[in-house]
Amino acid sequence: MSKCDRLRSASLGLALVAALALGACAKAEEKSAGGGHGGAPHWTYAEAAEWGELSEDFAACGTGERQSPIDLTAASSITSTPVTFDYQPGPVEILNNGHTIQINIPQGSRVTIGGVSYTLLQFHFHAPSEHAFDGRREALEAHFVHRNAAGELAVFGVMLQEGVANDTLAPLWAAMPESAGSPTPIEGLVFNPKALLPTDERFTHYDGSLTTPPCSEGVRWFVFREFGTVGAEQVGRFLNVVHENSRPLQERNDRPVSVVRG
Repeated sequence: MSKCDRLRSASLGLALVAALALGACAKAEEKSAGGGHGGAPHWTYAEAAEWGELSEDFAACGTGERQSPIDLTAASSITSTPVTFDYQPGPVEILNNGHTIQINIPQGSRVTIGGVSYTLLQFHFHAPSEHAFDGRREALEAHFVHRNAAGELAVFGVMLQEGVANDTLAPLWAAMPESAGSPTPIEGLVFNPKALLPTDERFTHYDGSLTTPPCSEGVRWFVFREFGTVGAEQVGRFLNVVHENSRPLQERNDRPVSVVRG
């Protein structure tokens, strides 16, 4: 199985990147067939300001006008959009892909936004949070990555403030791989991702991008306005394994930011 085939199955790397990296894979395969060198270049968070210079496929990281994350303080409007979560309990896989800790979800969980259904692919974590309110980032942020039948992405973010330990995270943290590798089933665990979602379904919404290379735009972002909590030891455990993995805040560039009531 080729590297790009693994991207297509979302079995390796961020499924968030995999969802929009197929075009890059096709280009890489064409170059490889023609004698060039396929595969995306290595990137790190320490060089986030230079991502756009690492590859032509990453150009949006440097030139895009609708990049993520952003400061979510100022909302320009309030809208009502039906948002319905239909997450199902089931077995999950955990993955340390060298950039984050990711939980792969079996088929069956979805969210419906304004009548359009999006399948939940995976969720993963960033420390500190990537988005901010009034310039303040929280201890952790979970990103729930969804894709609809047209291949469009919708990501729901949950900010986690340092405080009371999060019991829902406990079995995931106990299985956290110390080093990068392949996805591993968490034996004996039946997990419902909805347990990590706040009960208040109000969101700050804007149109943005992937927060990792290739920084592709066209991602619908919904960040819960209610925060969860995470224990200091849980944050420390994540940082010991993954280290800080948040992209710097990007320019809003006059994009509308709205409060959405589900």
